[in-house]
Amino acid sequence: MLTPPAEQAVAALIADLQRVRAGLPHHGSRPPHEQARHLSDEVAAGGLAPLVHDLLDASDPAPVTTARLDLTQSDSRARLASYELWRGEARERITELWEWVTRRRQAAGAAPWWSVGMGLPPVAESLRRLADVSEPITCLAPLARRWAATAGLAGGTAEHDWRWLMLGNGLPQARAEARDLPTLDHLLRRLVQRLRVHDLLPTSHTVRLLRRPNSPSMVLPVQVPGDSLLSLPTEVSPATVQYLQHELAHLAEHALRPPDAQLAERWRFDPVRSEGWALLMEYVVRSPDSLRQLGLTPRAAVDLSRFLHQEEAFSRGMMAVDVALDARLGTLRTPRELLAEAARLLARTGLGWAPELVALRLTRIVHWRAYLAGYAFRDAALGLLTRRFGAGWSADARAWLALRTALAATGSASDFLATLGGRGSPEDRAHSSYTSP
Repeated sequence: MLTPPAEQAVAALIADLQRVRAGLPHHGSRPPHEQARHLSDEVAAGGLAPLVHDLLDASDPAPVTTARLDLTQSDSRARLASYELWRGEARERITELWEWVTRRRQAAGAAPWWSVGMGLPPVAESLRRLADVSEPITCLAPLARRWAATAGLAGGTAEHDWRWLMLGNGLPQARAEARDLPTLDHLLRRLVQRLRVHDLLPTSHTVRLLRRPNSPSMVLPVQVPGDSLLSLPTEVSPATVQYLQHELAHLAEHALRPPDAQLAERWRFDPVRSEGWALLMEYVVRSPDSLRQLGLTPRAAVDLSRFLHQEEAFSRGMMAVDVALDARLGTLRTPRELLAEAARLLARTGLGWAPELVALRLTRIVHWRAYLAGYAFRDAALGLLTRRFGAGWSADARAWLALRTALAATGSASDFLATLGGRGSPEDRAHSSYTSP
């Protein structure tokens, strides 16, 4: 148990580590690694040593590429040029990746190798759900070709094309002359307003907005509650509304952490609960009615709603390859065998997809597993909300109060669902259980 001054000092250290992680300057008078050494006893006493160790990148950072596919380019040839640089760098990282995975598998012992370096890991039940997920590998090429045909693009299965199409760039409203897409500022204001209406984002929680071209959307907690960083790309595509809603859902979880809980509990985010909650909010925003309220025309709202459902199926198909490759790691002996197995698995998708880039996705396997487990969590939450409040639950203030009550507590994915279902009766407990896919 930390004293208030010690807790404040450790909280400030974690905040600076998160700022540096986001590429921002630290606020403390000394660099975070010096702060960490100075506060090592307090960090350990507060149960936060794994988190601080992970944030310091002292736990063997994952190999990454500096090159990336330029998804801002509407010209396929321009995208291909950036793609070849990206793939070439990924190829150079494969031996490094293999050695990184091998070290983690050795360090993990009987535990899943990806549980090494998780910071503050979730409860055993959620770890089991992460480990048990599975998803069938399906052929994704027909969907990619359908998107390409709508965009007037030949083929569509080349990786530099289907990744661009995944953003909804094949939809009519994505064309500049259509002008059917709301601006990023408009979407941000409207979605934040919705959260505030449901008391999911207190005004006391400060948000710093970072805009970075050709970068994925991301939110980082700095102080929980109190302060977060929200990083967004500068470009708007049809899929932006879903990505933005996802990150704002994470932001709401940060903002509603109970301030009277111990610091370690406030920083212990169950990945199944976190991703499942964000996927639930995605589900809400992609209905045609919800999209119309954001400023889309009725036709554009219907088209985008259909696309976002397709995008989920496509993404799940990609993650199916990820977990299948992970499951085969124990049978592989060399980087060459890793690439061969990745190629064998991804061939079933029908996509042009570089084995090197598939392999590098192993560095984020916890994220992909959390998504797949999160879909089961989302579906269970939808069942509970429908049972308690009816099919129109998203228009019922009582449903949002139940969601806020569940979110504004620390605890596991199962705890969230138990609260959402009305904790107490055997029937409630039965309905609040769920099974990972």
